[in-house]
Amino acid sequence: DNIKADENYSSHNVIDQYILAKLKYAINNIECAMNEYNTQIACNEISKFFEVLNNWYIRRSRLRFWKSEHDEDKIAAYNTLYSCLLTITRAMSPILPFISEEIHLGLLGYHKENSVHLANFPDIAHINDNADLVTVMDHVRDICSSALFIRNSKNVRVRQPLAALTIIVEQKGQLADYIELIKD
Repeated sequence: DNIKADENYSSHNVIDQYILAKLKYAINNIECAMNEYNTQIACNEISKFFEVLNNWYIRRSRLRFWKSEHDEDKIAAYNTLYSCLLTITRAMSPILPFISEEIHLGLLGYHKENSVHLANFPDIAHINDNADLVTVMDHVRDICSSALFIRNSKNVRVRQPLAALTIIVEQKGQLADYIELIKD
């Protein structure tokens, strides 16, 4: 009931802000590629965005989605995911018409007037770039990917806690706000 059906949604949660900033980056790149008639780059941007959405945002937010309370945090997680899916389907519809139509109608309801092909290309001017947040969070993602690679090479299961993990950064405290996210 409380899911917002528009692309103007924004949240105060850091991971929500991050995925919305990545969405803006992806939409800008898709639009530039489409203006150049370069569908390969546009498709790569779509793929990269869904990789981040699925393997970072949704995985990091799964406890927010699954908790039993219907609180503001849960609603914010759903609103962010919904806004991302609604917006990206509108951006990808010219080059992936059938799948974007199916996703879009699934989100809005199966009525002719809800066709993604009748919608405008997404206007993302209202989304904050959060360039600093994107840089830091991309660094956090790289750290987690590297740790996963090392775990796999040493046959250490993901669910098995590590005794220690050393992260070398340029400035002390640079990732202090993201330690729990890395531990997760």
